[in-house]
Amino acid sequence: CRGQAVAKAEIDATTPAADELGGVYTLPGFRRRGYARSACSVLCRTSLRGGKKVRLETQRENHAAVNFYHRLGFKPLWPHLTVRFKAG
Repeated sequence: CRGQAVAKAEIDATTPAADELGGVYTLPGFRRRGYARSACSVLCRTSLRGGKKVRLETQRENHAAVNFYHRLGFKPLWPHLTVRFKAG
C-alpha cells in the first residue's frame, strides 16, 4: 500500500464550538488494521487542541460503526429522526 490512500476521514462541518467527524472509510482489503482509527484520532486531537468538541452521526443499526466510534471514546447522546423529501 506504499503511497496508496487506503483510508480516509474528514471534518464535514465546523462551528466555533464543534467539528463534525465524517466521511470515514477504509478500502475493504485494508480494514481492521488501524488506518481509519489513526485518521480519526488525528482529526479529533486537532479539534480538541483547538478547544472544540467533536461530534458525529451514524445510524444506530450500523453496529460496526457504532462499535468503532465507541472504541475511539465517543458516547451516544441522543437519537434523532431524519426526514427526507423527494422532489415532484
